[in-house]
Amino acid sequence: MSDMVEEVMEEYMKQKGVPPKNVIFYRDGVGDGMYDRVLEEETSALRNTLTQLSASHHQPPPLITFIIVQKRNHLRTWAKDSPKGNP
Repeated sequence: MSDMVEEVMEEYMKQKGVPPKNVIFYRDGVGDGMYDRVLEEETSALRNTLTQLSASHHQPPPLITFIIVQKRNHLRTWAKDSPKGNP
């Protein structure tokens, strides 16, 4: 993950000249039992990489917002004239 973050940040800094002040990171595909591990390991790796890159440009590290996305929908809909069971 550090390589990916580093590549994206280098491109951002090439275009803007400075590191960002805020980073929003969306994470998908996390099982219910994996939240703590993902939060611990991935935010730590993200924070370390961003801190190093910012320090190399004499800037403070950006604030990080880490969002875990889950797709849980149990809504089923049917057309008004459709027989029940045929969505």
